[in-house]
Amino acid sequence: MRLRASAVVAARGLNATLTVESGRTLALLGANGSGKSSLLGVLAGVLRPDSGDASLGDAELFNLSPGSATWPRPDERPIGLLGQVPMLFPHLSALDNVAFPARARGASKPDARRAALQWLRAVDAETLSASRPRELSGGESQRVAIARALAAEPEILLLDEPLAALDVDSAQTVRAVLASVLAERTAIFATHDVVDASMLADDIAVMHDGHIVEAGPTRDVLARPQHPFTARMAGRGLVAGVRTDSGIRLPDGALVACALADDSAVGSGVLLTVRPGSVRVVPASARLAKPAANTVTAPVTALETHAESLRIWAGGLIADMNLEEARTQAPRPGDVVTMHIDPVGAVVYARAVSLPSD
Repeated sequence: MRLRASAVVAARGLNATLTVESGRTLALLGANGSGKSSLLGVLAGVLRPDSGDASLGDAELFNLSPGSATWPRPDERPIGLLGQVPMLFPHLSALDNVAFPARARGASKPDARRAALQWLRAVDAETLSASRPRELSGGESQRVAIARALAAEPEILLLDEPLAALDVDSAQTVRAVLASVLAERTAIFATHDVVDASMLADDIAVMHDGHIVEAGPTRDVLARPQHPFTARMAGRGLVAGVRTDSGIRLPDGALVACALADDSAVGSGVLLTVRPGSVRVVPASARLAKPAANTVTAPVTALETHAESLRIWAGGLIADMNLEEARTQAPRPGDVVTMHIDPVGAVVYARAVSLPSD
């Protein structure tokens, strides 16, 4: 069943509307403090918004619109919430932790345990059934917690940064488990990790300052971002300009020839996105008096180390410079640099939204 929800929590700066189609997993992608957890809390019923409403199929989930006050308790909603911390009952074994939702619904202990064993098997944790939470690693505890959330048989599964508290090896294992259990299940998971979003989600809703600034199929959103924040999350440069026969003309007049992703009209507003690997900072000694095609000159706005390179942000573009070059050229914020864009890794496409700088 399709989930549609809208909520405003003024104290947290949240004002968002989302839709999740039946059987699909939506990633709420955003930085810490962007409103992801608040939105999940509203859906789960643990955070009451100032206003809003939600429906699941034809059924009303809650309604706090003017003149209405429908706000079911968390246990009255067909929704399961799994957070960063597993919150397993310390006095129960893994098997009985997973059996708890069925027992709470009135199932007999043998029936609940049989079902729980199946859920533990689904998350590759059957061998942990007799273990108490204190005997489990972080990754093992999270797998048991996932099994318990699934055992409640929620119509919508919410996951709030389920991999954030895990080490690299545990996160890899749990990520594989989630990829399996989320298939064809209606779910929303909050994450700040683009890798998790790209591997686990059918769709993405990008959250920034309490608002959903962009949404759509995962591949489209990450490959062709419309909002600067989405581009930053995806590690891509993003610049607005005007469509030409062969690419884009940027506001400073620079012409960039590259792949055209659609048939947007010449002269229309378009966006250019470029992978950092396709942008090269031209050494000062090699710069031409007259700018060449596919070159952009702009001041450096930010620098950060990235893997074994220096990541340079300038003019909406991102370039990775190896550390040896960085020691020689030593760019600093405010320095004007010239960048060459390789058409491979660059693409121009229709502009659907206005950028904040407009």
